[in-house]
Amino acid sequence: MFLKKILIVLTLLCCTLLTAEERLRPGDLVLFEMVGEEEFAEPFKIDREGSIQLPEIGSVKISELSLLQAEQLVKEKLRARYLNLDNFTMYI
Repeated sequence: MFLKKILIVLTLLCCTLLTAEERLRPGDLVLFEMVGEEEFAEPFKIDREGSIQLPEIGSVKISELSLLQAEQLVKEKLRARYLNLDNFTMYI
């Protein structure tokens, strides 16, 4: 499982890297690194409305945000359910 996650991350990093000015958009895939949380092991696709559906959180609109802005927003939403987000990372 760990190897699969690494391969997904490497594939996403090789295929798409956002600059600081670029924004997320519908159709983009995002991946989260959250140790011990299997429901976050697969990529999430930004839907036509610009949102992703997160387990236990629901819909979070991240399109038109930079990767850093989206990561901060998602982290804020996850704090309501998850105690330790010190190693939380978001990739595109």
